[in-house]
Amino acid sequence: MRTPLAVALTVSAFPALAAPLEDSALEAKARAIHERVMTLDTHVDIPLDYATAKADPGGFSQLQTDLPKMRAGGLDAAFFIVYTPQGPLTEEGYAGARAIAATRLSAIHRLVSAYPAEIALARSAKEARAIAKSGRKVAFIGMENAFPLGPDPQAGDVERLAAEGVRYAGITHFGHNQFGDSSNPNTEAGEVEAPNGGLTDKGRALVSMLNRSGIMVDVSHA
Repeated sequence: MRTPLAVALTVSAFPALAAPLEDSALEAKARAIHERVMTLDTHVDIPLDYATAKADPGGFSQLQTDLPKMRAGGLDAAFFIVYTPQGPLTEEGYAGARAIAATRLSAIHRLVSAYPAEIALARSAKEARAIAKSGRKVAFIGMENAFPLGPDPQAGDVERLAAEGVRYAGITHFGHNQFGDSSNPNTEAGEVEAPNGGLTDKGRALVSMLNRSGIMVDVSHA
């Protein structure tokens, strides 16, 4: 049983590094570490139809991550991502973004509801340890792009995300938004680099609300 809450970074994406080691003692040591720690994938993208008959993570699939792959690879936990592409800062743009975020958030909850004996949602390190100790996989939720929060989010909006299980949130993605500048401006739409010099006033207020709600601020793409 893996008890320490630690992170093991895998090298499966690099075939040369993932090849069998010639040093059997070193390989045994590496396997022992992998078995001892809690391994965590901090970013698993999911399609909008995730955890449905068309995209069922309960069996081997073409998905980035599914339950059989987690078992086969010894992956204990993963952050499943509520990703929303950047759109126009208009009423229609915000409404569309909210719908996309709600769809992905519901899909993650659908996953843990469909396979309660295999995976459960954790909102804290303590819950993650308890889930892992029970022999199940651990699901965390991350949010990529705060755009769906709209033009003037209140503390209650952020608190609801926390209650749903969101434990980290990225402020921007590709393209600037109402909260700040992206490190990847949409140049095709005429965006320039860092028009706000970083966060906007709304962005600074959002960071404070995220901190108070226990949601880590992810600075990727910022």
